[in-house]
Amino acid sequence: MPSFSIEKDEEVEFFRAKFAGSQADRAIKAEAEANKIAEQMKNSKGAS
Repeated sequence: MPSFSIEKDEEVEFFRAKFAGSQADRAIKAEAEANKIAEQMKNSKGAS
């Protein structure tokens, strides 16, 4: 079994986007995304 695999271009782009920037940048982006989802959930609860 080889230690390395050949990745498809799409997979490489996905990981490049996912892990781009510094760890601090990713933490800020993740927090913003979590806040956005929380806001959507809050708004959808009020609508029903």
